[in-house]
Amino acid sequence: MAADPQLAGRARALVARMAAPGRPWLWKDPALCHFLGFWRPFWHEAVFLVMVRHPVNIAVSWNQFRAASSLPQTSLECNLLRWQHMMLSVLHTTDTESSVLFAGYEAMISDPPGQTRRLAGFLDRQCATASSDSTLAAMAAACEPALRRNRDGQRREEPMTPPQRALYRFLRQKMRQPRLPVTEDYPMPAGWRGLVTSEETPIKYHPQGPQVPGPIDLSSYEVTNVWLPRNPQNRAALRC
Repeated sequence: MAADPQLAGRARALVARMAAPGRPWLWKDPALCHFLGFWRPFWHEAVFLVMVRHPVNIAVSWNQFRAASSLPQTSLECNLLRWQHMMLSVLHTTDTESSVLFAGYEAMISDPPGQTRRLAGFLDRQCATASSDSTLAAMAAACEPALRRNRDGQRREEPMTPPQRALYRFLRQKMRQPRLPVTEDYPMPAGWRGLVTSEETPIKYHPQGPQVPGPIDLSSYEVTNVWLPRNPQNRAALRC
């Protein structure tokens, strides 16, 4: 898609507008994981924050999100395949990146102050800033443990395939060793794409032609992947 002149031009224009001095921005749409290969060439000095959560809990949460949007539920198998494909895209895109942090969702919920210090320290190093105590307190206060409604995944790994279990174990290792290289394939099973597309509601394409895969209404999405420019003024975006 990046070779399409129309899409490439619109992508460059969008990034230029969002990266204008003094305009804080980040993207946190989980679907962005599917389009990292398109967007990465247009980002300069990107910083990635990857949230790692138990995949079964994510699979259940996706169905709750679909139900809230009056969409039919999809099977756990479908949702786990979707998670696997998204996380493989993240790993392959960030494998050679230097500014990447893998953070644990469960750790963030159970220890907001401690995880906030880790997150702020990482961002301070990328942006050449120093987070104040008041900033750390505001970031920690943004974590709401009551919103964690799905927490049985650790006791429900039977829906996961062996490659999915291995992938989740590797992601947890990346939380401790972010520079750990990807050495396994964690292969998707044969026919996975047909199963996923048959269960998910088809996307309606815009009648005026191809659209740049990019930002939509992000207000209700769970954080999975974030890009943050290194401009220190833009750092405030993560603190809102």
